[in-house]
Amino acid sequence: MIFDKSFKEIFSAQLFAIVGGIIAGIVLATYREMIFLIPGMLIVIPGFMAMRGNISGTFASRISSGLFLGVIDPNKPDPKIIRGNLTGSFILAIVVSLALGIIASIFNYIIMGVFVYQIVLIPLFAGILSNFILNPMTLFATMYLFKKGHDPNNIIGPVVTTLGDVTSIISLLLVIIIIT
Repeated sequence: MIFDKSFKEIFSAQLFAIVGGIIAGIVLATYREMIFLIPGMLIVIPGFMAMRGNISGTFASRISSGLFLGVIDPNKPDPKIIRGNLTGSFILAIVVSLALGIIASIFNYIIMGVFVYQIVLIPLFAGILSNFILNPMTLFATMYLFKKGHDPNNIIGPVVTTLGDVTSIISLLLVIIIIT
């Protein structure tokens, strides 16, 4: 049958991704003047949004694999395994956010001839902030879906990348407001 359980899970996740993408786009469009105040922010935004979804997607995949392999018990997860994955995800987000900021500032200087130190700080602090929001949501959603008998691999990828888009935009805007 074409419309089996997996198809329904994947289709629902894709609908969620479409709606979430539209919401992220609306928020971004609404606050575009604030973003344009800092030269080079358009260089940062696509990389930052992709980074959040990729890091959280990888984190969700690791948790999901652990659940299917029986390494992680969904009812009593090993804190050491969870903490290790959370720490790895957090460190990766900091390193990649810093690298993104440095690369964006270099391109900003080469292309526009302007050095703006905020272009390094904004993705770094926004990456930390969005990681604090997105990682617990990812962990909870993956465990919840598995406990309810769904395959997290069918659902969590689009859901986490969409949540990453929304939290990325909100985190970037909050950090821009604080820094500027």
